[in-house]
Formats: sequence, structure tokens, C-alpha cells
Amino acid sequence: PVIKTQPKDVMVKPGDKAEFKVKVSGKNVFYQWYRCDATDGPWVKIEGANKASYQIIAQESDFGCQFRCIAFNADGQVWSNPATLLQR
Repeated sequence: PVIKTQPKDVMVKPGDKAEFKVKVSGKNVFYQWYRCDATDGPWVKIEGANKASYQIIAQESDFGCQFRCIAFNADGQVWSNPATLLQR
């Protein structure tokens, strides 16, 4: 798979919906989103976040967190760039 469109930083107010998206070429592609709460912290798998987009209702504790996606199929895998949730 090849990532054609990387996720972008999203700026919202607390309580608003934020959406991160990737566009990937390839056949039979699967997705898994991950979250990192600290600059050098671990990337943690987000359970149930397995589509080309991931939505979150932004809470105070979410701002500054980064999100990225791994896309994979029988041919291999590719990680997206990280995108940050910013407070408006």
C-alpha cells in the first residue's frame, strides 16, 4: 500500500468532533489508528479505529495528542505521518 494523502493537524474546540483521514492506494487494505499522548511517549493502538478515517469528540485531555495510521495488506505495510489535535 501507498499513502496518497497524509492526515492533517485538526483544530477544534472542546466537545467538537475532530476527524483524521488517510487516503491509501492498494488492494484489500486494512487500517489501524494509534495515539501518542506525549512527545516521546509510546504509540498506543486505538481499539475499534480500523477505517481510513478516525473521529474523536475532543476533550481537554486530547489536545496536543498525536494520531497516525498504519495501512497494511498482503503486500506490506506503511505508516502515516503523525497529525496533532489542536485546541481552537
